[in-house]
Amino acid sequence: MSSRNLLNLLLLAVIAILVLFVIYEPGVEKQPEKILRSVDKNTINKITIKRLATKDVVLVKKTKQWVMQSPYKLPANEYKIEELLQLPASSYEASYNLDDLELKKYGLDKPRASITYNDQLTFEFGGTESLKHRRYIRHDNKLYVASDIFYHRMSLNETDYLDHSLLPGISSVKKLVLPTFSMTLEAGKWRITPAAADYSNDQANELIENWKLSQAISINPADKQTGKQKVEVYPEGDRDPIIFYL
Repeated sequence: MSSRNLLNLLLLAVIAILVLFVIYEPGVEKQPEKILRSVDKNTINKITIKRLATKDVVLVKKTKQWVMQSPYKLPANEYKIEELLQLPASSYEASYNLDDLELKKYGLDKPRASITYNDQLTFEFGGTESLKHRRYIRHDNKLYVASDIFYHRMSLNETDYLDHSLLPGISSVKKLVLPTFSMTLEAGKWRITPAAADYSNDQANELIENWKLSQAISINPADKQTGKQKVEVYPEGDRDPIIFYL
């Protein structure tokens, strides 16, 4: 074997040893991730959010769907719910025993917000530390220093937790009443009133499908009915129609 080949083999052996050393790191054990609370999010069926000077938000899971119970009784935004369910298993930077601390110093004498799961598991949110602006969180008589993202997720308007679909929870429509014409489903075909020879059944199905897929950009409470025209959507079954004022 030539000296050049021998040198190459020695270099490969040294690299292999270094790789093994980096991978296994003798004497160093991987530290377990520190999380606020180990809980199976699939067992959570109620979320209560409290904020200063705003209405409480109560969200409950019925069968497999989340709905808002208060301040509105409407289907909830599943994406926002999933974000809220991530809090207990989120990581934290540090923790301290609250018996040794002054609550007011950390903004926890009057928490800015709190979230409770299943009426049992509560996390209270105080101020932020000055260096990295991490949030002070109180749970089980301990102070945690953690990411500020969950406080912002709980600072949304009440309506942001609602499903933004125009027809939430509706899989099929039997009648659509528009300002200029109406559509009624009869034996799998749409009857247009007044009759329109140039309006096909495929076009009617496409219109209904667009209504079912449409999402509101934002939702705001309305004190009264506004608009001189309206749209009525009748779901299949005995449900009351959904009415939109234009």
